[in-house]
Amino acid sequence: MLDRAFHWLISTQACALPDYSAERAAPQWAAMAPPPPADATPDPPSPALDGPSPSPPRPPASRVGATVAVDVGARRLWLSDTIRFRGNVAEILEESYPLVDTLAKALRSHPGICVRLEGHTNSACGLSCDGTTPCSNARCASLFAGKGGAVGASLARARAVEAALVARDGADADRIVAIGLAGSRRLVDDTNGPGNHRNRRVEVHTLDF
Repeated sequence: MLDRAFHWLISTQACALPDYSAERAAPQWAAMAPPPPADATPDPPSPALDGPSPSPPRPPASRVGATVAVDVGARRLWLSDTIRFRGNVAEILEESYPLVDTLAKALRSHPGICVRLEGHTNSACGLSCDGTTPCSNARCASLFAGKGGAVGASLARARAVEAALVARDGADADRIVAIGLAGSRRLVDDTNGPGNHRNRRVEVHTLDF
């Protein structure tokens, strides 16, 4: 008998439980979302810091699918992807909105769940880049000076997801906490290399269930 019950919520298409086996280095296991699909390619280019990657665009979300699983046994949520952003700005990619909408439905269906939205940037700057001291990264300083540094940029992304959950889908703002982690937890170390678009994201972690 299974010792854990999974309740699958509304999805954009029929989808099996996500496969988390591809990239399970220890620091990534706690992430709420599995790695992106094998054919994932970066979002549209931007001029600096979060930088472009020379690859064709990823397939639309409607083709990839967006699902959220409520794991009652582990008291956590599993998302089929992270929520993704354009470079250098707190603009959610259109392909991530189905996932945002599905997450909101999960929160409405389970009123005891509270979540922490963790914003991330594709930057070598860590938590010390919070705008209180000058940043040694010239590109970061030029983009985010006076805006809380890379921490402020990542926090703006988390707040953009919070705003979308509340405004688009009627989620309860009191059950959502937004924080910014800058580039302190990059999925891809090389901020200028292929796959760096994966660092521009918001992850969802469960605070209470």
